[in-house]
Amino acid sequence: MPVHLRIVNGLFQAACTRTAGFSSVNLSLLHPAVQVSYMMMMYISVFPIAISIRRTNVYEEKSLGVYNSAEDDETINDASAMSYVGTHLRRQLSFDLWYVFLGLFILSITEGSKIKKNEFNVYSILFELISAYGTVGLSLGYPNVNASLSSQFTTGGKLVIIAMQIRGRHRGLPYGLDRA
Repeated sequence: MPVHLRIVNGLFQAACTRTAGFSSVNLSLLHPAVQVSYMMMMYISVFPIAISIRRTNVYEEKSLGVYNSAEDDETINDASAMSYVGTHLRRQLSFDLWYVFLGLFILSITEGSKIKKNEFNVYSILFELISAYGTVGLSLGYPNVNASLSSQFTTGGKLVIIAMQIRGRHRGLPYGLDRA
């Protein structure tokens, strides 16, 4: 593939990996490091927006006088902002990772016979699971099948994928509705 097409393809994949689920190349042929970076992008796609919105809302509430302390009139320094973001990120990750690991454990049970026969590997299942949790839709696929890997899952495995999509879709709810 010519260099200019690789650059355009890379930009396309960088945007689509986080939200759209479109792919212009076979993802299973990519280097494992690229696949891991795609998993990270799919997992954290919502966090920067959710954290910045929540940070802005706290700032707006302080400017309206919702909080009555001596610090209300001071501008928020970078250290406290980073502390807030770090604390929020730790809470959100610790809360979300339980669902991902539980989903992986259940999928390992429901798809265990196919894993033992080497039809599936745990890495591909994890990629599919994180794609579902991020509500992206990318898949490493299944050989000789023009569909995602989850099309080959058992009914129980497909229900786990559906549950992960629902949980992932609602992970960025406002403060009053979620634990973070």
